[in-house]
Amino acid sequence: SYKGGMGRTTTMVAYALSLAANQDVSKRKRVVIVDCDLEAPGYLNFFDLSEHNGLKSGKKNGLVEFISDAQLTTKPEILDINDYIINVGIDNKNTFAYNNLDNIWLVPAGNLNEGYADLESGTDRYDYLEGLAKINLSSVTNVVKYFNLLFDKIEETINPDVILIDSRTGFNDIFGTAALYLSSCV
Repeated sequence: SYKGGMGRTTTMVAYALSLAANQDVSKRKRVVIVDCDLEAPGYLNFFDLSEHNGLKSGKKNGLVEFISDAQLTTKPEILDINDYIINVGIDNKNTFAYNNLDNIWLVPAGNLNEGYADLESGTDRYDYLEGLAKINLSSVTNVVKYFNLLFDKIEETINPDVILIDSRTGFNDIFGTAALYLSSCV
């Protein structure tokens, strides 16, 4: 459906949970969710991550920051995926807090905690919208290039069984690119 509010994101979360938390331990899958709904990101709420210390401190970011950083650096291959991905089963104290969710990783749309400043690195992304404004989503070639870099880094670090991409419905830059160039199944 191209109508909003039909439950696509909720269904994807349920599917990820089913794959990752299967009762038969030998059938549990390693699942990565990439939140590409840049207009209405919602996965932080599903997994109760809005108060995540890494996000609040600016040490963890998401897709918008990954693409922005990849565009702005001369060596995007040195980006550390761990700066942009969260294991949803591990709490702020780095312990397994949520049983059977440690097989799910999330690349949030971005860091939605307004006003953070990473003083150590001197970054100037003070909020999500500023980061979003820095990326060029209209160039299919660049979007595919940065997503392939993201997928390569995810593969190297996590080696998932499944990568799920959720995007805004309708006709927009991310959905078209994800559906036509990045997905093996829509």
